[in-house]
Amino acid sequence: MSLAFFSSGGLGTDYRLLNQSISASTDLRAILKVVRDSHQDFRPRDASLACHRLAKHAGKLGQTIKSDEDVLTFRLATKAAVRQASRMKPQEISNTLWAFGTLAAKGVEVDVDAVRAVSREAPRVVGEMKPREISNTLFAIAKLAERGVEVDAAAVQAVSREAPRVAGEMNPQEVSNMLFAMAKLAERGVEVDAAVVRAVSKRAPCVSGEMIPQAVSITLWAMAKLAERGVEVDAVAVRAVSSEVPRVARGMKPQELSNTLWAMAKLAEMGLEVDLATVQPVSREVPRMAREMNAQHVSITLWAMGKLAERGVTVDVAAVQAVSKEAPRVAGEMTPQGVALTLCAWGKFSESRFELASILDQTSWHAVITRGHELSSQMTTQDRVMLQQAVKIITTASAGDQAQGETEAMKTNPPPTSKRASASFWAAAARWSSKLPTGKRTKLDADVLAAETEDGKVWLLVASAEADTTKVRAVDKQVLLEAAAAHTAKPCHGRDD
Repeated sequence: MSLAFFSSGGLGTDYRLLNQSISASTDLRAILKVVRDSHQDFRPRDASLACHRLAKHAGKLGQTIKSDEDVLTFRLATKAAVRQASRMKPQEISNTLWAFGTLAAKGVEVDVDAVRAVSREAPRVVGEMKPREISNTLFAIAKLAERGVEVDAAAVQAVSREAPRVAGEMNPQEVSNMLFAMAKLAERGVEVDAAVVRAVSKRAPCVSGEMIPQAVSITLWAMAKLAERGVEVDAVAVRAVSSEVPRVARGMKPQELSNTLWAMAKLAEMGLEVDLATVQPVSREVPRMAREMNAQHVSITLWAMGKLAERGVTVDVAAVQAVSKEAPRVAGEMTPQGVALTLCAWGKFSESRFELASILDQTSWHAVITRGHELSSQMTTQDRVMLQQAVKIITTASAGDQAQGETEAMKTNPPPTSKRASASFWAAAARWSSKLPTGKRTKLDADVLAAETEDGKVWLLVASAEADTTKVRAVDKQVLLEAAAAHTAKPCHGRDD
């Protein structure tokens, strides 16, 4: 039912009441109902506010835009925004794009045509935008680009050009969001104006003392990412934001700790000096949050600490131990790059004279190596080279010459089968190899992972199993050999799992 009625001016819509209904919506169901009932009556302000409230409430209280009815209703809101875009004011354009970016980040499919229609209006109003509107608009554009949603190129340029005008008035969150947006756009291959980065970076030392943990982490990540992409970063701004890390480290969540350490490692790699007083507070918080880290956090945190150790920065051993212990829990979710980064990190610790036994146990090693086997066919050349170099360093440091002759004897080229080994084969191989002595298992894992083809991996495992005469592993050995025989006997139809 629309909010149409007999007003003092005759039949019409009570826009004051309509706007109040949108503003007062406390959850997703409520705002969807307003959109269904009154979308045809939306003015520019109402369309923008409705999209904003949809983005704000989506995902809260377990409410999402998933059902067919919800999706259709959401489309009515975006269509209203498209209809009214040419009449929208600066704040309305900014809020609508922010809504689209936030919804995309929450996994809601946003209509590309709606994004283009609203973003095309940005150049018309950008000269009147306030600092928050500039920041939110560019942040939204970056979020949309991150999700593969194309935004009008003229809008990106126009909004970016206005940043120097308002940078001196930006608050901590606006500075953080602007730098994050420019870093994300640079990551997506969009050319970033160095003058804009300088203008916003210059503001960072003025507001860094008020930054919350998330803002400190995001700002450091953004500056490191921009430096990585060849954009000059203000060293004074880096030092100012870094100096706030001890103040906020205790309030950082897993992703913020991971991103902060990554940023420090990257900045160090780029030749900027990293203060030990900045690294230590973050490292001390890592053991507290390690159990909540996902696979990406684990691999990036380990890589960052390994890179810092390589650069001569003292790294907290307890932090390395805590994150390494989480590898078995998250290894199954690691990407090819995550596996390579994790092994690379352990290799860097070994080169930095860490005692591997003190930071890495066999369970963690075996979990990541096994995941590497599973993903070997998906690895890029860069990941594979990084991984093989790391494995060589680790095995040289942790395993002596035990079984060297036996392993070398197994490195003959196997006959090609042109097939993928089944999941049951790899499971049998993991059970059998997990019972090998530490030195022998480490060496075998490294050789199998370094083999360039799957046939080579299978051959190494089978040859090693056939040479194994220990009775306690006899049953697991037999299961492995039977799985291998089944693999060899099957027609070439690819994986059977």
